[in-house]
Amino acid sequence: MSALNKGKILYNLGIIYKELKRFDEAIKILTGSLREFGDHPDACRVYESLTKAYLEKGDLDRVRSLIEEVQGRKCSDEDKHHLKVVEAKYELRMGNLKRYEELLEEAAQYFEELQDWERLQDIAKELGEYYLENKAYKKGVSYFKRAINDFQKGDDTI
Repeated sequence: MSALNKGKILYNLGIIYKELKRFDEAIKILTGSLREFGDHPDACRVYESLTKAYLEKGDLDRVRSLIEEVQGRKCSDEDKHHLKVVEAKYELRMGNLKRYEELLEEAAQYFEELQDWERLQDIAKELGEYYLENKAYKKGVSYFKRAINDFQKGDDTI
């Protein structure tokens, strides 16, 4: 079995463990996947999932080091923007609200240009909730309207 195939299998298994909230197992398996991928561009997706697992586990130091580590890799523009969403969540946890807003709004703009309505809807809902919680009601409502609009664009049955 090639290293790339083994990396993909480990990646999928790691995602399952992450979704089950078994973060230690997910981290161990995703780290193995990262080793198998080496310099392959698909390793950026593993970085995203690994960073999310550490973030959900609450290991913010490791999240920061992974964010810095992945910046030296050649990732697709789409992968870079997926990683920006994870970095934004890290910045929110660190209390860097302005940076959180900047990163998510930048990712939203990219996914809108890409017409990735599902991803854009997720970001719009997150920003809507964030702004409402922070009493920026007009901005919050504006993002909720955007989420509804993005849903309608992505749903052919409406």
